[in-house]
Parts: sequence; C-alpha cells; structure tokens
Amino acid sequence: MVTLWQVRTRVRDIPGKLAQLATALGAVRGNVVGIDVHGCDLEHVHDDLFVDVPEAIEAGDLAQVLAGTGGAGGTDGSGGAEPVRVRRARVQELVDGPSQALTLAARLVEDPAALPALLCRLVGADSADLCGQPPPDSPHHLTVGWPGRRGFVVVRREWAPFTWVERARVDRLVAVAAVVARDQANAGGRVVLTDGSRLRIRLGGPEDAGHVADLLARCSRSAREARFVADDGERLPVRWLERLAAPPEGFSLLAFAESGQLVGMAQCLPQDPPHDRAGAPGGAHEVGLLVEDGWQRRGIGTLLVRGLARRALADGVTELVAVSTADRTGHAGPARSAGPGGPGGTERLFARAGLPVLTRYADGVWEARARLRTGARGEPVSAADLNSAVLRGEAAVRAWARSTAR
Repeated sequence: MVTLWQVRTRVRDIPGKLAQLATALGAVRGNVVGIDVHGCDLEHVHDDLFVDVPEAIEAGDLAQVLAGTGGAGGTDGSGGAEPVRVRRARVQELVDGPSQALTLAARLVEDPAALPALLCRLVGADSADLCGQPPPDSPHHLTVGWPGRRGFVVVRREWAPFTWVERARVDRLVAVAAVVARDQANAGGRVVLTDGSRLRIRLGGPEDAGHVADLLARCSRSAREARFVADDGERLPVRWLERLAAPPEGFSLLAFAESGQLVGMAQCLPQDPPHDRAGAPGGAHEVGLLVEDGWQRRGIGTLLVRGLARRALADGVTELVAVSTADRTGHAGPARSAGPGGPGGTERLFARAGLPVLTRYADGVWEARARLRTGARGEPVSAADLNSAVLRGEAAVRAWARSTAR
C-alpha cells in the first residue's frame, strides 16, 4: 500500500537540486507523481511535489528525508530555517494546472456564487469565509474583494503559507469573477414589464446621486412621505443622496427606463449596527422602496424586491423586514419601507416577489418579515419559495411556519 503526500520545500534555484530531492525520495521507495514550481526570490524556488510513498512512511519521516538533501528547506527570510511542509493529499488533486484553472473559470461563469469554494480548490485552501472588513495580513490567509458584492472573501490555509504565485492565481480567478459580475450588471438586469415597457435594473453607486435627486423631485409629496415618513420639501444634501444611491452598509437597486430616467429604487439596509454583526454581512435587513407615481402598479416594486431578495440571499442575509405605520383598524399611515398600501400592500408585495412572509402589529407599527434562510445551518429557503411562490393571508403564515421549522 502507498499513500499520497504533498510536499513543499524551498531549495536553491541551481541545476541538480530537484534531482537531489528525487534521489532522496527514491531511497525510501517514494515516487514523484506531480510537481509545481513556484518562484520565491532570486536564489530560491518553492517546489511542490506530489509523492507516493509506502504506507509506513509518516509525514515527519518524509520531511526529515527531504530536509537532509542539502539546500532543501532553506531559510525563512529572517535567518531561521524554513521547514519542509508535508500534508496528506488526494488523488483528485493530481490534475494538470492549466486544465484545472480553465475548469474552475468555466464553473465560475456558470455559478458566480461559487467563488469562495472555487478559490479553495484553486490553491488547496482549508476554508474561505465572508467578512465585512479585511483582517490583518498573514502568510496563511489572503483576502480578496468579491466583485459585484459587498464584503470580502478570506481564504485560509494552515499547512503552508501562500506563495506569491498562488496569490497571483487567486487574483486572476477574481478577475474572471469581475468580468462575470460586470456582464450580469449590464445585461442580466434588463427586463420587460407586462405593458411592454423596458427597464434596466442595476446596483446603485455614489455617481447615481443626481439620478436619485431627480427621482425625488418628480415624485409626489405623498410618495416621498410613504418612503421616508416625513417630507419637508427641501432638497437633500449630496452626501445623503449618495447614501441613498450606494449606502455604506447594504446596497441599493435602481430601475431605469429606456429614456435613462430613474423611475424606481430599493434599498437593503442592515437593522443591526456594524459592531453587533462582527463586521460580516448577514442578519436581518430592512427594505426601503420608492417608485415614481406614474410608474406605480406596473410591477416595478415586485421586481426590485425580488432582486433585493436574491442578492441578499447570496450575501448571507437571513431575513428581509419592511415596516409601515398604521392604526389598529388597518388604515395605513406613512409607510417607511413598503410605500403606499399599508400592511396589506407590504404583505402582497413580498408575496408577489415569491417570499414567505409574516406580518405583525405592535404599538402602531406594522412589520412584514420574509425569511431567506432557515435552520441552525442557515440554509436558503427553497427555490420555489424564493422565485415563484405567490402567498396571501393564511397561506403566507403557514409558509412562514414551515420555513422556521425546517
């Protein structure tokens, strides 16, 4: 019986050093079945070897054999010896490097949400976690932004530090993700309403502050009050408009008509302060929606809420919340999040967007909550619930009960 190991050793970049490693492995009946050379500095390289050795050879034995070849291991840059690093490997890892990179890139195009898992496969990492703020630099983790999304992906590996070659490979795969995100933003957000009107829905940015100001100016006072509770008619400062277009926490979706005018916008903002969320996306997020008067009741709000839900789900958000004020008889007052229509309108809006929803009333405030993730493991709700369910009244409550019980 033989076992497969991955060995990383730092050697002087001179002729014959690789042969010394192979000779030392041959002395213990080891066989090199794969090799990858990483640049290190002007005098050294990192050799990644996949080695078959007899089952009786342990990791420490293998490291000792290679460390005794003269030049293997080298120094860590501070005068100390850099150890030979060894870990158990799987046969599935014995793939051609360019072929693997192309396979992962193709998978990324098919499923952009798989970026963290694909980065792990690319560099043999232990885990890839999402975070709101990048952690301090470390040889054993690397941090990249997630194109088209808020937050960062932190890739970690304990058995060996990441080389600059591996970091470059990660950067290239992230560059592919950026192209995919850009194409989705430019093409994926084009929709046709039932009346034939064409819209483009995309993420907002600070540069859209002027579009937001124009939309607010065209909306009636009642529409603005429904979104913001109160409206004094004053033009908002630029910094506020920029925060509406691209909030520092959360995100905004903007709906543009063919004319280029902004006709609707929706925000998804975390309910909890950043310090309560450990800097990571997730938790409950509040929905805010505004549609220009002449474009209301044409399905734009449903499209925006559905888009918010899909993106929020991908970002790890567990729940969407919409809040409106009303008296106990159900007569709606100014609705902070849902727009005109009061609690029933909010519930119907979430239902039309395919979200299991539960509404409740307390102290003059109606609250509609749509669960995106369920159970202790935070599993997403089913695709049927998210994309096609149309729930009303008691059916919505039953769906909520089922989702919380999963």
